[in-house]
Amino acid sequence: MPLSRIRVNDLCDRCGIHRRTFYNHFRDVYDLTAWIFNQAVDAYLPGAAGNPGTTGMITALKRLKENAPFFRCALQEDSQNALGRHILNHDIQIYEKELQRITGKMVISRSNRFAIRYYCYGSLGASRSWLLSGCQPSPEEMASLMISVMPPVLHEIFGTNSRKPS
Repeated sequence: MPLSRIRVNDLCDRCGIHRRTFYNHFRDVYDLTAWIFNQAVDAYLPGAAGNPGTTGMITALKRLKENAPFFRCALQEDSQNALGRHILNHDIQIYEKELQRITGKMVISRSNRFAIRYYCYGSLGASRSWLLSGCQPSPEEMASLMISVMPPVLHEIFGTNSRKPS
């Protein structure tokens, strides 16, 4: 069912909770969807307690694949609060904070800010296409492809070696 058709009342009825309980934790269904995404991948992104780099990216892609029906549905939404917009802003924020931490500088250069945004937009599109096409290639190959096209600033963040795309 498309997210736009899910009503908080229906969700609460199915889960056996009161609406007030839902609204104590989430603004709406889209906020819940963003929380589910964060729970699935945050521990594997740079700056997290998990595994940044290639291993972390592979693990995050595996988590998305494990929940592919949910994420396929969620990523087909294109409203103001849609998951795709959340992922884009989420990733940009994480990469910028991690770059600030690594460099010790609060100001990110214009070129690095552009590189991060450019990669995040492309990464979101590639991930969406990957999910919608049945998660092919494998998470390992997808991570390798995504890392091969990273700008140098993101190789620094992820702790990967710069590689030329083949």
